[in-house]
Amino acid sequence: DRYDNIPGLSWQWAARATTGCPAQITQPYSRPRSLTHTLLHLFAVVDKGYGAVAIDEKNKTTLILHIEGMVCPSCPPRIERALLKAFPAAIDSVSVSAVTNRANVVCNARHRSRGYEDEQLMNDMLELLRSMDYAVEPVHEDKSGNAEGSASSAPEPEEVVWRRLFWTSAVLTVVLLLLDATWSPALGPLVVRYWLDAFLATPVQVIVGGRFIRSALGFARRCSANMSTLVALSSTIAYMYSCYALLYATAVGGEASDMSDMDKSGSMGLVPMFDMPGMLLTFIVLGKWLEAIAKDRTTAAITALKDLQPPTAFVVTQDPETGTFGDDEAVPCEDLEVGDLVRVRPGEVVPGDGEVVFGSTTIDESMITGESMPVYKGEGDTVIGGTMNSGGSVVVKVTTSQSESMLAHIIQLVEDAQCSKAPIQAYADVVAAYFTPIVLILSFATFAGWYALALSGALPASYTEQDGPFLFSLLFAIAVLVVACPCALGLATPTAVMV
Repeated sequence: DRYDNIPGLSWQWAARATTGCPAQITQPYSRPRSLTHTLLHLFAVVDKGYGAVAIDEKNKTTLILHIEGMVCPSCPPRIERALLKAFPAAIDSVSVSAVTNRANVVCNARHRSRGYEDEQLMNDMLELLRSMDYAVEPVHEDKSGNAEGSASSAPEPEEVVWRRLFWTSAVLTVVLLLLDATWSPALGPLVVRYWLDAFLATPVQVIVGGRFIRSALGFARRCSANMSTLVALSSTIAYMYSCYALLYATAVGGEASDMSDMDKSGSMGLVPMFDMPGMLLTFIVLGKWLEAIAKDRTTAAITALKDLQPPTAFVVTQDPETGTFGDDEAVPCEDLEVGDLVRVRPGEVVPGDGEVVFGSTTIDESMITGESMPVYKGEGDTVIGGTMNSGGSVVVKVTTSQSESMLAHIIQLVEDAQCSKAPIQAYADVVAAYFTPIVLILSFATFAGWYALALSGALPASYTEQDGPFLFSLLFAIAVLVVACPCALGLATPTAVMV
């Protein structure tokens, strides 16, 4: 506290978990003595037993990752913790958004001073996240400041994947339900219907449920669990129970035509429930599909902003003696440099921020100001990239690089807003991290409680005379998992924040 009131010295405290250091010191050095004075007090702090490291705020870089495979709200905080734990000295902060499937990693300059370059750091982060069963690709910024990934390695859009899985599950499950509703003894023994149900339910469990099972196994290898664990457990247990009931019914009641005959044959009330995993997976995948559609809509704002910039600009040269302008040359907008002269004709979009050097016109600046009336622009007036030329032909001198233009800054602000988290969303991430383990514990406790009551004789005998104590208790445990699966936390919170 004795150093808090030193003139020209300010302390910026930060959490150790996010910066990798106890505190940061910032100082605007106006004179060499100011720097010397600050360093003397910094050494005094170190002598007191505190660790202090000089941080170069100006040389920070932001690495962007595109992450696929985040299946529940607990994935973003898990990725953030993994990166901060693996690279504490190189990473200042990490922000992962399940809505945009992006991670913004802010790196400091300390690792570069030790020969650990950003490219090597990027490769190590990719290797770490891929080992966690995520599909990760780096996103690079072009000269205009737009983030672009590798088109050849871009994964299939989530909306397409979940739509295909939904229709696969929905069609097979609806056919199964119609078969159960319309089956009659005239069509054959009841066990034939059970085998047809298994034939329809197996592709749903393997194709659709397999996606959740693979995700759950990946988390299980790291002694962790997520929402996919609940879906995989509930659907797999219901499917395996149905397969066991099918084989038992085939062995003891193969000729039974209805449930009464099946009970008389000694099936012990074991009834296959192939419709349960089918309906569960169908509704879960429907929610995932709707979530993917919501993600696409929330990112449409960035796409619309990027579309405001024209793909090409018409560069002209000026004769220094006569002042006349030569012929146009079409070049990509990202290749424009400060000082270039571009011609903007009526109806064209201004390719970059600049100043009118020849001609006069009216510019529609509604994309910036919201004003629908065009604004007059003459020689010496500034124009903004992305606005529409609605008047005459003008020549504009580019005054800012594409990455520093107003449009690029707007796009960056929108992207940062989508990657940042509101307090309620951060709270939802914390709840989601504990949700799955709590549900698993409750499900096991439900099974143990009912099984203990059944064995102790505290329940009426009619409760367990058909299914037996074990199956009777197991069905309650499955019910807890099934009810907990369609958790709206992962869809409602990020979507509501973005909309």
